[in-house]
Amino acid sequence: MHVGSPGKESKTEAIYCPARNDECDAGETSDLVLDCGGTVSFTQSFVYLGSLLHRDLSDHHDVDARIKKASKAFGALRGRIFSTRDVSERLKGKIYTGGVLAVLLYGCESWCLTAESISRLRNWHNKRIREMYRVAMCQSFVHQIASVSLQKRTGVFSFEFYLASRTLLWAGHVARMPKSRLPKRLMPSWVHEPRIKGGQEMTYGRSLERHLKWTTAEKRSPFRNGQPWRRTALAG
Repeated sequence: MHVGSPGKESKTEAIYCPARNDECDAGETSDLVLDCGGTVSFTQSFVYLGSLLHRDLSDHHDVDARIKKASKAFGALRGRIFSTRDVSERLKGKIYTGGVLAVLLYGCESWCLTAESISRLRNWHNKRIREMYRVAMCQSFVHQIASVSLQKRTGVFSFEFYLASRTLLWAGHVARMPKSRLPKRLMPSWVHEPRIKGGQEMTYGRSLERHLKWTTAEKRSPFRNGQPWRRTALAG
């Protein structure tokens, strides 16, 4: 663990996550002083294994970061691949799916997305498909060009397909784990406290239920066997 010293910041950081309806500055966030004399500073967010963790424990910060990274990846390939007529439509779709979408959806298996975050990701996805065909939003409105028709030409599916597939594949993998594994123990866990008044936060269980409804799949049997579950998720 790398700790700080006088005149040198610590590479190890701590994060304070306040309770709901509490002020972010209510807790003590001064530097931690260790027995060795080193210090550990507090931060509002940090990146762990490629995912952005924020002190409010919401995923929209990570969504913003993934959109920025995916936009850079798409922009780097725009001139040579996505905007040229020398590359076939199917090849553009494969490069977009295997490269850009992989950057956009990195870590999405554990996201608890609200309707607003899903809408932002869906709009970004549809906009990139229109860019590959050089179709502006006004042209889509005037000529009634639906995003579904452009997706079929490139072989790219809707955003919900990729999000549900990756999330449900991971959920099926965790469901088949032995009960001694930590991910299996955390997935069905809950807090023995009454619900807070007001709207409830989006949970991982509600996210899975939404994906299962979208794929019109069984809510139990697909988790039991890996290959049928994988075929069900990838078939859409």
